[in-house]
Amino acid sequence: EAATLSIPKVKGKKGEIVPVQVEIRDAQGLAGLKLILVYNKEVLAYQSYKVSPLLKDKQVVVNSRDPGQLIFVMAGAEGIKEKEGTLVTFDFNAITAKVSKEASVLELVKVEMLDEKIKPVPFTIENGSFELSE
Repeated sequence: EAATLSIPKVKGKKGEIVPVQVEIRDAQGLAGLKLILVYNKEVLAYQSYKVSPLLKDKQVVVNSRDPGQLIFVMAGAEGIKEKEGTLVTFDFNAITAKVSKEASVLELVKVEMLDEKIKPVPFTIENGSFELSE
C-alpha cells in the first residue's frame, strides 16, 4: 500500500501564527524523506518548525533560504513504527491583510521517500491551502 503525505486546508488572520502540519498515513518503515513545501511568500512568512514524536530518533534538516519554499529532509537508521501521524509542523506568519477569494496553495513537490533498505516507498500527495480570514 502506498503512503500518503498530506497538508490540510488552514486559515488565519494577518499577524497570526499559522501552523501547517505535514501528515502521513501508511508510513510504517519510512526511514528517509525529502520534500519541498511551496507556499505563497506574499501571504506567508516562514517562522520555525517543530518535529513530531514520530521522528524523535531521526536526523532532520530544514532549509528555508529561499522564501516561497521550504526544503525538509529526514533520515534515520530505522523506519518509523507508527502507521500515521504528523511528521512536522511548520509555523508561518500571515503577513498580508489583502483578503483574496483565492486560497494560496500549499504544495508538496519533489518528494522522495525511502525505506530502511533505501528502496523507494510508493506514495500519494494531498496538497493543502491557506486562506486569509478577516
